Amino acid sequence: MRSDLRPVAAGLVRAWTRVYTHGLPRAERTARLAEIDSDLWESEHDPRAPRGGWAAMQILGRLLIGIPDDLAWRMDIGATAHRAPVRELAAAGMMTGPRRVSAFGLAATIHAIAVSAVMWAAASTGPELSTPQGVAGAGGTGISRRFPHNASLRDRLVRYKPSNGPVMPTPVQSGATPPEAGVFGTVRAAAMAMAVRVGLIAPPRFASHAASSASEPSSSNNESVMKMPVQTLAAPGKARAFGVVSAVALAVAGHVGLISPSRPAAQAPPPSPDRFVAKLLQNRYALSVRNGQLSGAGAQVLQSAIAQSRFVLLGENHGVAQTPELGAAVCNAADSERFHTMAIEEGPFAAGELESWARRRDGLAQLAAFERTFPDYSLSIYNSREEFDMLQQCARAAQGDFHLWGLDHEALGAGGPILSRILKSRLGEPARSAMQQLRQKDEDGHRRALQSGGIGDLFMLSADDQDLARGGAVLERDGTPEARSLFASLVESHEFYRISPADYDNARRRERLMKTRFVADYTRAAATAATSPKVLLKFGAYHIYRGLNPVHGSGIGNYIAEFAETQRAQSLHIRLMAVKGSEPFYPRVGQPARLRPFNLDDDPRSQYLQPMLNNRLQSDWTLFDLRPLRHDFNALLRGTNRELATLVFGIDILVMVPEGTPSTEIH
Repeated sequence: MRSDLRPVAAGLVRAWTRVYTHGLPRAERTARLAEIDSDLWESEHDPRAPRGGWAAMQILGRLLIGIPDDLAWRMDIGATAHRAPVRELAAAGMMTGPRRVSAFGLAATIHAIAVSAVMWAAASTGPELSTPQGVAGAGGTGISRRFPHNASLRDRLVRYKPSNGPVMPTPVQSGATPPEAGVFGTVRAAAMAMAVRVGLIAPPRFASHAASSASEPSSSNNESVMKMPVQTLAAPGKARAFGVVSAVALAVAGHVGLISPSRPAAQAPPPSPDRFVAKLLQNRYALSVRNGQLSGAGAQVLQSAIAQSRFVLLGENHGVAQTPELGAAVCNAADSERFHTMAIEEGPFAAGELESWARRRDGLAQLAAFERTFPDYSLSIYNSREEFDMLQQCARAAQGDFHLWGLDHEALGAGGPILSRILKSRLGEPARSAMQQLRQKDEDGHRRALQSGGIGDLFMLSADDQDLARGGAVLERDGTPEARSLFASLVESHEFYRISPADYDNARRRERLMKTRFVADYTRAAATAATSPKVLLKFGAYHIYRGLNPVHGSGIGNYIAEFAETQRAQSLHIRLMAVKGSEPFYPRVGQPARLRPFNLDDDPRSQYLQPMLNNRLQSDWTLFDLRPLRHDFNALLRGTNRELATLVFGIDILVMVPEGTPSTEIH
């Protein structure tokens, strides 16, 4: 079976990036590596990209064609960096003294030698691997094996697996090693050493006792141990010269940190339990938000991901002010392809009101007046200063049309404002009378709730089903389409609130409602837009997961991910998580919010987050790019952690905030 060569090609790209960024300031190097990793990840997941060997050839072709651009970029960045004071350059680890040969020149030479060696090894089926004259294994035997002609490219490099039979010993060759074999063996050894070091291939296993290994199959997989021949420096002219050049190249590579001497697998330590953490740290970045703008090493990672995604989902714990702060920065980071549409966790009525206020300079005053008229639970989330400020910033960043889609049910206290809006429309007398009666019952329910403090007295929960049915019937005869739509949203919300939101079936019903409303809004927008709408969605954290979320639901996040694939587009799933802080909650109707402290470090339910919590930055926000962790996740983790797996495969970008502050309620 032919192996997938994309990991080999991608590894070469990463190795080349490490080479030509060597010696740059850490921020520049980290940003460049992050950009390359993002490009490779997107290429791998692009449904239009070729597969198999063609994909590897495409990656290698882009690598070779892009080398001049990479060198030009390196010289530009290097020139910029060298305008900095010598002390700053030295602190960044760059060479500041005179030197005969540049480290970058040596690194580029090493890259050329390595690529040539690997391509030479890949292009040939290879001569016999044999023990040179004068070198014998235990018992006076050598090993001889030829790679089969139908072996894949990766097999020919070093992953060729012998047949299930034992390796047969052959007599030691008495003749001198041919020059071609010496050259090939030297180049192959150099290519193998470098490829093993940078992780392109698995190291070959060396037998500790040649005689016993040659006659007994492996106990783990019933395969023979493949023994590599000992190379000799007694090869004639060309082989010896090339061997010396290869040795020097590998030595220089080791000196600059590209490779290190390999050890036989028999002496290698077992895999470190911290491999997952090591991979996590490779994809950890500092992130800051100042005045609506992203900064820090993680800014470029996030901006690149936003630019490549048609749908960006931001998940939050409600009531934490840092989420709308990040949301505004996401809108401003979209650059030329702006977010003209935002979907939020409010009902259609609330979203319509918020959209009109967000566009107005006096929008905050309009929202405050609305809250005074309908003081309790008329909005679910966007009745805080930080949330509304985010909406206004996103509306300004759109530089044109800006639309809000409400995909959720209406808020607990939305009965009053919805019925008031219906009464302002053109109604027949029977419909107007029915709506006035319902509006009076809403006011009565609110007074009872203020006395009892319980939300159960609010009209959205206490409304009589027969009253609602009669109201809907008269609106069908005497109401406008807008009135009927608003009333239907009220009834839908009432039916949801009658059952606990934690009920499994009720939660699934809510998820279906969000998906249905999204596809309806998107279809209408796409029908009139010149290009497919780019949408920002902001919801509670569990709603935005790919796949099943932590409570085993398939929410709007998974629907968007699947929908994006059908559109040949991409979705980006971001979760903001405050490590500690306080969040508001409302114990009684009519009473101001109280603050509930939280601390993930002390929460037993957050044990699965320990790799992130233990390795977060203490002062800045920490951005963890979780996408690269999905490759070989189980091997990296060396154990089963379903909660962590749900996070890694469900969320693309995790942003950890050291301390979350509660949002400020508008009165």
